[in-house]
Amino acid sequence: MSSIKRILCAEPHGDTCELIGWLLRQEGYEVKWASTIAGSLELAAAESFDLYILNDHYFDGDGIELCRRLRLLDPDTPLLLLSENASAYDRRRALDAGAQKYVPIPEGLANIVQTVGALIRRTD
Repeated sequence: MSSIKRILCAEPHGDTCELIGWLLRQEGYEVKWASTIAGSLELAAAESFDLYILNDHYFDGDGIELCRRLRLLDPDTPLLLLSENASAYDRRRALDAGAQKYVPIPEGLANIVQTVGALIRRTD
């Protein structure tokens, strides 16, 4: 019997996280939202998640830094970084910081359900 998979959506834009949350809840995932680095780290330290979805920019810092700090708390949970940047340099930085997948936002939102499913299946 499989349990409900829990996702932390660390997204500074409420409308984007509402859309991601709605899409993923339709597939049976439980989604928690944090809009800042501080809030994301607080939730990650207090609760267990099956996947982290990050953005590359926050009001209180950089998504690469959040990725690194999450890896210190939790080195194993899959991490997806959705980015407004599509450069090879930014992609390399995210993967080096511990992300399993780096996807430009338009492409990432269009395929979010499939991407999340694939990342979570890798750890089951």
